[in-house]
Amino acid sequence: MAAIRDYYRVLGVRRSATPAEIKAAFRRKAQLLHPDHNPGREEWANRRLVAVVEAYEVLCNPEARAALDRELRLSRRKASGDTRLSKPDDINTNRIIVDIMRHRATPSWARSLAFAYVFMKYYTKGS
Repeated sequence: MAAIRDYYRVLGVRRSATPAEIKAAFRRKAQLLHPDHNPGREEWANRRLVAVVEAYEVLCNPEARAALDRELRLSRRKASGDTRLSKPDDINTNRIIVDIMRHRATPSWARSLAFAYVFMKYYTKGS
């Protein structure tokens, strides 16, 4: 499994950075890494600039940023040895159930069934 790229570190911003701070960091990094400002190291500058542009695109999109934050939290939990929700079926099941519970158009019987499933799975393990 490939490591998740920490785009916050690429741009040099905090995880709580505002869109304005992200934009300012992007402009600063893009100007420093522009190939015209790095004679003799154009190839290196191009590679770094592509990474900075990719980081900016992800961090500017709220959905992509939220997905990145989830993946970074999960990878930190795995690295620390926390095994909660580390099984792929548990992660997928939880995401599906959360989607069902949030979607108001879902029939009440489906929401009840999802709740019952969660209850049976997590609260009756020792029985």
